[in-house]
Amino acid sequence: MGGAGGVVEAAPVKKKQEPKCKLKQVHWIKVNDRKLKGTIWEKMQDESVNIDKNEIEALFAMKESGKIAIKAGKETNEDEEVGPNGQRKKRVVILLSANRSQTIGVLLSHLKVPHEEFRKAIMTLDTRTLQPNFVIQLMRLLPTDQEVAALQSYTGPKEELGTAERFLFELLCIPRLKSRLQCFVFILEFNARLHDLSENVEVVTYALHDIKRCVKLSQVFEILLAMGNYLNGTGPRGGAWGFKLEVLAKLSDTKTTDGKSTLLHYLAKFISNKHKDLIDFPSELSNVEIGSKVSENMVDEISKFKKEVKFIYEEMNRPYYKSNAKNDPCGAKLEQFYHTAYNDMEVLDQNKKEALAM
Repeated sequence: MGGAGGVVEAAPVKKKQEPKCKLKQVHWIKVNDRKLKGTIWEKMQDESVNIDKNEIEALFAMKESGKIAIKAGKETNEDEEVGPNGQRKKRVVILLSANRSQTIGVLLSHLKVPHEEFRKAIMTLDTRTLQPNFVIQLMRLLPTDQEVAALQSYTGPKEELGTAERFLFELLCIPRLKSRLQCFVFILEFNARLHDLSENVEVVTYALHDIKRCVKLSQVFEILLAMGNYLNGTGPRGGAWGFKLEVLAKLSDTKTTDGKSTLLHYLAKFISNKHKDLIDFPSELSNVEIGSKVSENMVDEISKFKKEVKFIYEEMNRPYYKSNAKNDPCGAKLEQFYHTAYNDMEVLDQNKKEALAM
């Protein structure tokens, strides 16, 4: 039955069972007591099930790490373990799997700042505190939906959570966590990526300069054009004024009748016999080999770079950052970064266009 204003009333508090000894735990996530209606849980009557409590206790009792210590006439808290000297050990609540806790623990071993300072560094995009590799690894360890539910349903003291649990608990306090981290990684890597892409454009520019200045290469292409036009005859590919350079990688596909040789072999033999002065043309193309390697991915990488700059723009204009400008400086920092990044990206894109237009 709904309450005032359509708010769904919570189910009555369910009486908890009291076993005679401490038992192994089932690490499930409880269904929200306001979301039972219409589910299989709504009419459950588990209290009426006749379970064998004695057998359960015999099978699932926790091993005691030590006898109940008595000191000053008082027993230790049942939620605390007893050490060899009768000292109480702090209770630790584990919500994650062992493998998950270990993976997060390895990552945290490289983090030399407290969890609270770490959270603040992400909130403020503090590039001095966190390194790119750490943030990239962190993105791979973001809490799953199941882990989020487990952490959000935990109502005990935060201090009792395990190290990995407390770390993820701090992360969940950060608004727009995933997109914020994506922006963070891009900002941390921006200068290095801009430098690499600018160098690639420069290398391609030098390679294209070499090609334009190499008279011998032009003569080789001229020979190939003549051969190709003849081979293609009156067909749709005949009568060409030129060809796209992709065909150079396909010359060996045009095989001789006996299948023992190709057009590429024939071209090389023809030049060797008839135009010996052209044989050394590769010596004039020192930048072309490395230029060909970077040019394959350069256009795609720059396109991806532009999309990521655009993502920064879209994120900084999210309503959240506009309405929380006083409490969350991330939006302002993204905007400041965007203006510089956009200008640098425009210069890079223009240099790319000029290089490819040669």
